[in-house]
Amino acid sequence: MDGKQTSWHDHEMGMESCALAGAGSFVLGMTDTAVVVNGPLWCYYYAMGAIEYPMGNVGQRFACTCPSNGAVVFGTEKELRQTLNRALRSPELPALILVENSCAISLIGDDIKGISREVLDDYFDENPDAEGLVRVVTMDSGGIQGNYWAGYRLGMGKVLEALPPLEIDRDPLTVNLIGCAFWYYNERADIAEMKRILNLLGIKVNCIIGMDHPFRDLSGIGKAALNVVVHPELGLKGAEWLEKRYGIPYTAPRLPYGIAGTDAWVRTIAGCLLEQAGNDEDAREKLREGLERWQAAIERERLAVFDATKDLQRLWGDPWFAEVWMAGPGSVVTGMKVVLKAEWLDTDTLHFVYYDDFDYDDASLVSVHKEPLKPLTIPSPDRLVFGSGVERRLVQQGGEQLTGSIPIARPVSDSLNLDITPFMGLKGNRAMLERIWNIYIFQKQADAL
Repeated sequence: MDGKQTSWHDHEMGMESCALAGAGSFVLGMTDTAVVVNGPLWCYYYAMGAIEYPMGNVGQRFACTCPSNGAVVFGTEKELRQTLNRALRSPELPALILVENSCAISLIGDDIKGISREVLDDYFDENPDAEGLVRVVTMDSGGIQGNYWAGYRLGMGKVLEALPPLEIDRDPLTVNLIGCAFWYYNERADIAEMKRILNLLGIKVNCIIGMDHPFRDLSGIGKAALNVVVHPELGLKGAEWLEKRYGIPYTAPRLPYGIAGTDAWVRTIAGCLLEQAGNDEDAREKLREGLERWQAAIERERLAVFDATKDLQRLWGDPWFAEVWMAGPGSVVTGMKVVLKAEWLDTDTLHFVYYDDFDYDDASLVSVHKEPLKPLTIPSPDRLVFGSGVERRLVQQGGEQLTGSIPIARPVSDSLNLDITPFMGLKGNRAMLERIWNIYIFQKQADAL
């Protein structure tokens, strides 16, 4: 790819993968699963690039059939059988195997569901003690099914539909988190902060659906009184299906950025749980006590932020940038957008760009597919960019040495992030203020030289 190219295609190659990666991302987020890509190596490696880095080494659970050229005409049954048999004979038997066709293989018409069923039956005949310990889910994916987000939703739907009927035994102070992905920048740290805040209120997180748990834990999601949608572009459809199928209600509040945004997120969840608690006075009293603890916590936090910044405000003024760009998954952008000028900084010009395919019903957000990023190649003083390494590279290609950049989305190849410090919640608010203030002061000092 030409290093001087600045079109949307740069962004697409660097950021967006197809449904193959999205479905694999959901399934491999569980700790005892495997994925078989029924397609060519280049599809496999393209998906691997979007999955492996944020999730660690998943190569042993992510396999490819590598069909021959003739398989496109005569079918992939031989290669699929061989690869599935290898997966079933792994040192640790997967609890769930997803078999997904790539674009080209989807057009052949192979009965991958039937082939997979036959392979599984043969395995059970040889290993009768394993029957019921592993199941196989199949789907067509690749670009013809959409992008990463479409694939994630499709993969989640296939897995939820494959579950045995759930036992519904709701704990009034328990929630599931749905619509989380390692592929999202800083996701581990942000989810940890969400759990910390909910625990402060006495609310238990039962399951983070599709993230850091064994497949069998999905059978227990009926214990939650509420599903909390984290990223609606990932989890809203799954939450809607669970409500329709099992009556588990859901809420999809804006993400908890800043103090005000976090407070709104907490009170939305607590309000839903209070409604679900009905006449359970014990649960209602515990929630009211939790909200009192929460109110005290945010009052302490506001005072701590004021004390930490008051001297800097007198010396440097409030953080101000002539131009602010924010690009990332839409749920992240809409969450930060609410608190950006209210709590973090001031600016003359704001640009909001989202990567995914969700309908946010917000005229201020522009889809990246409309190529809104081209102005980044035009040098501009006092510019701050929240985004991925792609936006940073576009600025540098325009001849500007950008110092005002905060990564909030993948890919990022010029900054280390160990998923320790959240961007969401109260701890995340401190982290964002720290980054913004330090960039602002650095630029003010540079201007004075």
